[in-house]
Order: sequence, then C-alpha cells, then structure tokens
Amino acid sequence: MAERTPSRDADDEATLHAPTPVSESPRSLGRPAPPLSPSHSHSGLSSPRRSSDPELEKPSSEPPSLIAAETSAECDKEAQRPVPAPADEEVDWPEGGRGWWVVAGCSMIAAVTFGFQLVWGVFQEYYQNQMFPDTSPAILGLLGSIACGFMFPISVICGKLGDRYGYKRFVITGCIISFIAMLGAAFCTEVWQLFITQGVLPAFGWGILLPFVMSYPSQWFKRLRALATGLVIAGGSLGGAVASLIIRAMLTRLGFRNTVLIYSFVHGAVMTLGCFLLKSRAIPGAPKMPKKIVWLDWVILKDPLFWSAAMAMMCTCFGYPSPLYFMSTYAEAKIPNLSTQAIAVPIAVNNFASAIGRTLIGRLADRVGVINAFILSVSLSGLSQLLIWQFVDTYGGIMGFAIVFGFFGGCFISLAAPMAASLFGVHNLATLSGMLLVFNLPGNTAGAPIFGAILRASGQQDNWRGAIIFSGMIQIVGVICICYARFRKAPKLFAVA
Repeated sequence: MAERTPSRDADDEATLHAPTPVSESPRSLGRPAPPLSPSHSHSGLSSPRRSSDPELEKPSSEPPSLIAAETSAECDKEAQRPVPAPADEEVDWPEGGRGWWVVAGCSMIAAVTFGFQLVWGVFQEYYQNQMFPDTSPAILGLLGSIACGFMFPISVICGKLGDRYGYKRFVITGCIISFIAMLGAAFCTEVWQLFITQGVLPAFGWGILLPFVMSYPSQWFKRLRALATGLVIAGGSLGGAVASLIIRAMLTRLGFRNTVLIYSFVHGAVMTLGCFLLKSRAIPGAPKMPKKIVWLDWVILKDPLFWSAAMAMMCTCFGYPSPLYFMSTYAEAKIPNLSTQAIAVPIAVNNFASAIGRTLIGRLADRVGVINAFILSVSLSGLSQLLIWQFVDTYGGIMGFAIVFGFFGGCFISLAAPMAASLFGVHNLATLSGMLLVFNLPGNTAGAPIFGAILRASGQQDNWRGAIIFSGMIQIVGVICICYARFRKAPKLFAVA
C-alpha cells in the first residue's frame, strides 16, 4: 500500500476513526470474493448463501496481491473525497478573545481604504468648484464610482485565491497598492490622471482587500458574527467621518497636493498597524480544498437563494452612492451662502451616523436574523430618500436626512458576509462574499453617473426630484428581491432569518 502523503493527514485520520462499512469488501469493489477455506466451513460461523450467478461462484483468477492493491487504491480514493463541512452549530467558536483584535485590525484597514469612498463627496465638490469647473458632474461621479465598482469582480478572484493560499499575503498586497494609488494622486493635475490614481489603482487595492477584511471576523464569531462584521465596516464609516471634517479644511489651507500627501502617509501607517493585528483561524472540520481551483461554483449559481440575494445587493447599491457623492452639491445648491466647512459637515454627520448604524444593525441582525435586518435597513434607506431628501431645503433638514440615511444606508454592505454565511455556511466565505458583492459593480459604477445625468437633464439648481426618486425607488426594488430568500429560508412572517 502506497505511503500516505502529509496533505491527506486530516482525511486519513477521519477514515481511520470512522467505522468500516460492509461494502468495502472485495466483492463490493467489483471482484469476486475468494472462496472460504475448509477451516472456515468447520468453524462456528454460518456459511454464506450461494449466489445464483455462476460467475461469482468461480474462484478468482487474479493473484491476491493484485486484489489487495486494487482494494487499497479504492480506499485511497475514498479518503481523498472531501468531507462534508460541519454546520456552524458543530464548530467551537471563540466568540471573542483574539478575535476582537482581528476585528480592530480589519476596522483600521477599512477606515483608510473603504472610508475614502465616503470622503469622495468632499473631493468631488472641490474638483467641481476649484480644479475642474468645466467638467460634467456625471464625469466626476463616474470618477468616484470606478474604484468602488470594479473592486467587486476583483474581489471574487482574490477571494478564491485567498481561500486556498491564505488571507494575510493578499491583505498586505492590497494595502501596498492602495498606498501607492493615494500617493500618486497627489501629483495629478488632469482628470484622466485621477482616473488612474483614484479609479483604476484603488479598484485593484480595495478589490484585493474587500473579501478578506469582511471575512476575517466570521472565522472567530458565530453568535456575534453580524456585530463583528458591522464593527469592521463601521471602521470605514468612522474613518470617512473624521476625514470629511479634516480634509475640506486642509484642501482650503494646504492645497490639493499637500493634503493628499499627508492623507496617503496616514493611510500607510494605519494599514501597517492593522496588518499586524490580523490572524487567520482554521475552521475545525473544514473540507480539504480540491487540487484545482473551481472558479465558478455552479451549485451556488443554480440556487435561487443566491440570485435573490444577489439581485437585492445590485438594486440596493444603485441607490446608495448618490447621496454620498451629491449631498455637498445639494447643500450648496439649496443654500448658496454656506461656507466651505459647513458644506462638508453633512457628509461627516452621515459618516458618523453610518458608523453607529452599521454597528447597531449588526447587533440587531444577530438577534432577529441577517435577512430581516437587511430588509429593515434597506427599506428605511430608500424611504429616507423618497420622503425626506427630496423635500428638504434647509440646513437642518439636510442634516436630518444625513443622520437617517447615514444610519441605515450602508448597512447592506456590512451584512453581505453574514448573509452569505447564513445562506451557505462559513467555508470558502471569502469566495461567497465576493460573489455577492460583485453584484454591487453595476450600482457603484453607474448609480452616481445616472443620478448626475438625470440631474443635469432636469436642471441642477431647480429640480432634484427625478434623480432622488430614481435613487430611492431602486432600493425599494432591492427589498422586494430579497423577500424570496427570506421566506424560502423561514416561511413564517416573524421568524428569525
């Protein structure tokens, strides 16, 4: 029998401790059983019943060594087959301890990478009024959407590789690319250059980081999984909130280049500390990875539950970036005499509210179910645009909208990984999270440009209603899409799901 390789130790150990099935006899493997010796016929054992097949009554012409070798080969094949993944309830979860340091590290990385998306409205307002006044708002909206949109398909590829080779090396690579992109943006003087440094390069950096930053907490938490993931995404909101208040003042006093240089080196320091806090944890009983990477999981792709969640994510994301990118422009259009610092405050308030909302909605999801929390948060996000944003024209009203939308608007992102774990389990979670988040690509890429195009067609200073209705209603469509997964998972109306 061939010597077992170390890579099959876990499977071999499971095979050794498992009871041997009766079907592993030579007859079950396709060879006739050797005839009983005379000594067997005189033992106290009952004689087996003869088969009516004459072929089975003939003694085997194969030598015993060949039969043993084939039996061994069949057993080795059985040992190589993946063991079904255990359910979450069968795994011992730390629910804290070292896991909180991992959450802190992920939050720090999210604060200076994904948090930049929440600061984009400040940069867009500065570009529109100071650096590129002749550029269309739709073009600047597209500039802000490229990184946030194209990072999602990149995250699927990196998630597959990370599930096989480990998370840490990919996180470090993503942090390096993100730092280089921010540093390069400081030296840009044309819009096309910003498309590279604030569009293409961040898409690669953030796309590499996204599946792992969102999946690390799920290795350490089950009961508090949504809360832990919410804290990570809340780190991005908090980073965006602090940066929103500081960067606008820095742009006024220090200029674009010096502001972005300082911002990039702060990025580098925070990301370095965050990487030191990360640690992966192997899930007990996880099935062995196949030798070849399966890029398309057809079992998942054929599941209606997946498509219900995916369509919900896509529609929700179409309505998410527009308030972030256009809130400052809206405030300036409705209240012309606002100072530059006052224009930036609603975005900062939105981001602070988002940090609180993502944390509390995550905790709520641990109690009432991830899908229920998704339906609640997205519904209130869409309704806040339809019922509040389009009707406010005072600074206090704008601040009120910023609080409500900030609290509920970004929760769907932090719920993506817990929802994938709830529907399909925690194994290969980086891949599953990436598969769900890739459906944010259309919304993150086209949502803000479509909003800007509707706004430009209807008159920016006079009529925002059409653009806001589009943004709010498409999030309500996202709620309708997730209802299939909700009632398929738990048919009762008030069930935890």
